[in-house]
Amino acid sequence: MESERERSAELMAVQGRADADWPHWPGRMASPKRDRLARRLFAQPSEGIPDLTAELREARAAIERLKDEVDRLSAARAPSAQLVHLLFAAGAGGYRLVEGSGPAPRAGERLRLDLVEYEVAKVAGSPLPGDRRPCAYLVRVARIPPPWPCTSGRKKGSSR
Repeated sequence: MESERERSAELMAVQGRADADWPHWPGRMASPKRDRLARRLFAQPSEGIPDLTAELREARAAIERLKDEVDRLSAARAPSAQLVHLLFAAGAGGYRLVEGSGPAPRAGERLRLDLVEYEVAKVAGSPLPGDRRPCAYLVRVARIPPPWPCTSGRKKGSSR
């Protein structure tokens, strides 16, 4: 019995807070202006908004068709692009762009170019406008020592 009274008092308190928080609640101090406001506030979202579901479905289908077309064209062009690639490397006199044959090296691979060892940082599109060849961007790793003995400029028998 006591729990029913407590529950009833709690429900009345909640209702009192709701009435205080929302003065425009429908049916409260009814007036035509407030009724119009309530109808606008509580209207279903679909009321007054055109049904765009069919248009959205058509747009998604068009996007899928275009994606398929891009994939088809990329696959048709891929074999010729794999035969030649570019290497983009920093040299002593600036950056160099060298054409290589065969497939482009993968990221992380090491290769030699003019006695300098490079590592492939990434493989991306060519930096040249309109060129679709893959390009390996190289980062210098270390100098490869020359195959002949090297002296440090000292003459034989001299000591400093």
